[in-house]
Amino acid sequence: MKPFISLCMIAKDEETVLNRCLDSVKGLVDEIIIIDTGSADRTKEIAAAYTEHVYDFEWVNDFSAARNFAQSKASGKWIIYLDADEYVDEENFKDVITELKNFDDDQADAFMVTQVNFLGELGEGVTHTPTIRIYKNTPSISFYRKVHEQLKIANGTLKIASLNLSIYHSGYLERTLKKKDKNSRNTPLINTELKGKNTGFDYFNLGNEVLSQQKFAEAADLYKKAFQKKDSIQYLWVPLAVERLIYCLGNLKRYQEALKIVEEAIELWSGAIDFRVQKALILYSQGRYRETKQELAYLDWGKQWGVVNSVNYLEYLPFYTLGKIHEEEGDLTKAVKNYSKALNFNKNDGETITRLFRLLLSSHTDTEVAQFIENNDLMNSRTSERVYIKALLEIGAISLVELLLERKRIPRTSGLELKLLIGKGDFEAIKTKIADYSILQLFADSYFDLFDLVIISIELDDKTFLDNLKPSLTQEDHRLLKSLITLTNLDNNLGELERLLSRTVRMQSFDCFEKIVDTIQSGSLNNIIARVLYAHGYKELSAEFYAASDSSSLNDKDFVNVMELAISNNDIDLALTFGFQAIKQDVSHFKVYEMVMECLQSKGEEKDIASFRKIMNKMFPGNYLSRQERQQAEAN
Repeated sequence: MKPFISLCMIAKDEETVLNRCLDSVKGLVDEIIIIDTGSADRTKEIAAAYTEHVYDFEWVNDFSAARNFAQSKASGKWIIYLDADEYVDEENFKDVITELKNFDDDQADAFMVTQVNFLGELGEGVTHTPTIRIYKNTPSISFYRKVHEQLKIANGTLKIASLNLSIYHSGYLERTLKKKDKNSRNTPLINTELKGKNTGFDYFNLGNEVLSQQKFAEAADLYKKAFQKKDSIQYLWVPLAVERLIYCLGNLKRYQEALKIVEEAIELWSGAIDFRVQKALILYSQGRYRETKQELAYLDWGKQWGVVNSVNYLEYLPFYTLGKIHEEEGDLTKAVKNYSKALNFNKNDGETITRLFRLLLSSHTDTEVAQFIENNDLMNSRTSERVYIKALLEIGAISLVELLLERKRIPRTSGLELKLLIGKGDFEAIKTKIADYSILQLFADSYFDLFDLVIISIELDDKTFLDNLKPSLTQEDHRLLKSLITLTNLDNNLGELERLLSRTVRMQSFDCFEKIVDTIQSGSLNNIIARVLYAHGYKELSAEFYAASDSSSLNDKDFVNVMELAISNNDIDLALTFGFQAIKQDVSHFKVYEMVMECLQSKGEEKDIASFRKIMNKMFPGNYLSRQERQQAEAN
């Protein structure tokens, strides 16, 4: 009897994930076909434990050629193709096979399913991508394109239906991307495709590869070309290209351009929540907090919204953004409420955890917070335990971490033990223990990192780490470590310097903070010191460093901070001086303009108010202040 469904897979060096994939389909598919393209690990050995159909295929830089070879070996009526870093839910797949058996063969040649992509270090980010994965095993259907391969049918159009199958994909996790280096493999193949056809879909795929390398300007250009060369907006990749284009423009601070495109996208795809939330996120990035809250308030949470790219747009991003706004505005009760809602939707997001629990610990005991974690079953797996312990260590919640370690009986690894000692300021104990550990041991569980090494080195006044650790670090990490330990060549590592200073404050390593400040204090770096102090509530002390800063080195957030400090001291003229300096330096944060307007109004400078209003409206078309003015004029 002919098999009903065959699994086809191409694989190379997939020993770490292959078992998971094959276990998820074992006993459900009737045949497993594995095509090995040159593994140097145990991939073929593992595959042979599941099937006798393991074949070698010489890699010819063409994914379609490999997929078509796999199809030639399959005998099932239908084919499902998976990659080794994917898997399915057994019950879900059972239901889908039953549904497929009841399907009229003439209704569809292939089926669309949902690929669920896990992003970040531990899968805290999620995107959903519609993709064709099940198709008829007939010679008339085959793959084409060297990369991001697609199905086609000879002499006709592929008839596509949908099945409610979720395929879970871990290949976009950061550690996997670094290990497999997919960019260097895929980009040349896409460039080869572009030389031939230059279709919108080709530009879309190349944009995805470039975006994964954080090249936002180049990716934005490619997504624009993809949209321009589309045949129809009905193709599934078209709204994805627009969503990614808006994301790139936001990262490039090309806010007006992003807002223009997002308004058009809302018109084209009115049922998709992605673009409506993207509009709110752009307004937030501009510092237009009131308008961000209004945009999110307009959303009908009872509506069945469609999703273009990520379910995070449904609840996580709206509530997380509202939490940040309320925290910045000082409404901590609402901030906690919204962070809690965001965490309920995305339980493993480290940034939300740190923000929420920093606020909770400001008004609750360690015991109360630990009970909150237990009551809500937040640390219910090894992964979630690691996420929460790491996040709580980031905010210096040492006693809470120790309480949780005891209650959950979590073992203390070498990296975790040293991290706790840093938090306690016990550097004598660290000095005796650290020689017993290798750098690989310390970094193994992700609790301990380069910044912790820097703090230990500075506190112990011991620079021998540099030589001892060199064989264990990449050249890039060693250069960074040397720069931070010796506090030299910092101009190329300003972001890392700010992270280091923030770490010392949160871990209450104030001696280390003072040693760093005493060494680096200068006009060009004082603003970084001041920004860190302001962010952690040391506003009076931050004012001293801002006063010694070079105003040309201040960024958007710095100008907001110094203006708020001046206004809190009733020094309106100083606030205006900083405000106009910020505008002269092309600062694009709405809060600066808002405070300048408030200061001018407090001084009653009507002529200056009218002139400045024109500047503000040009920079932020349609802002709420201009709308208020227009409404007042119409009312009069």
